Amino acid sequence: MKRRSKLLWLTSFLVVSIASAAERTQDLVVGVITAVNGDTIEVFEKRGKKTHTLKLPAATSIKFIGALKETKEIKPDYCVRAHASNGVIGNLYVTLPIEQVAITPTPEMVKMPPAELFKVADPNGDGKVSYVEFSTKIKASLKHGPVTFSKSDKDKSGSLNVKEFGTAMKMVKWWKMSRKTPEEWFKLSDKDENGVLNEKEFTILLGSNAHMNVFFPRADSNKSSDLDQKEVAAYIQTLIFPELKAKNKKKNR
Repeated sequence: MKRRSKLLWLTSFLVVSIASAAERTQDLVVGVITAVNGDTIEVFEKRGKKTHTLKLPAATSIKFIGALKETKEIKPDYCVRAHASNGVIGNLYVTLPIEQVAITPTPEMVKMPPAELFKVADPNGDGKVSYVEFSTKIKASLKHGPVTFSKSDKDKSGSLNVKEFGTAMKMVKWWKMSRKTPEEWFKLSDKDENGVLNEKEFTILLGSNAHMNVFFPRADSNKSSDLDQKEVAAYIQTLIFPELKAKNKKKNR
């Protein structure tokens, strides 16, 4: 029995590993559906200002997020997050339309515990937060939003209760970074205690090394190839309050 259980675990592990590896080799397309023609959809990607024509075969793994779990519709203006290879979609997230704008929390929101924030995200007071409400009040991201919401919706109801909302908040950058002071984040990341952060230590602060070639130079305002406490504090503020990042970009143009 133990041997069989071990084999089942190993098989499951290999299936997940192979699926993850396949997803990493596929192109990620994030955008808005502009047309649906049979098994083909056209997706406009705002960042690249490009329209992709993608095939949607029967074998595609589709996750309908939020209210779409019931209707399972794919229509123009709906948002998608697709992994595709040679124009053929392997995995697809589909959501209702949301505005593609950065959400900046108020100073009051940053101080709120999840239970209070839940009330902010649930303006109609029905005791649950829909995907559209979450994307309007907390985090608007066509790339990360569907994944965050799907992982947090533990009971697969299509909405978040208070407990699930708390889980989702742990994956929201502005919320996560505001749980500690800049000084605490710096001390946690400065492993060699030399008073500055190198790229590896900055990865600890961000929780990922993705796009480090962009984020580190952006934080390194004095171009010294390391980050002092003042630079780290300033960068953390842009993560908590995204409008500061937009202002800095305009200033540096």
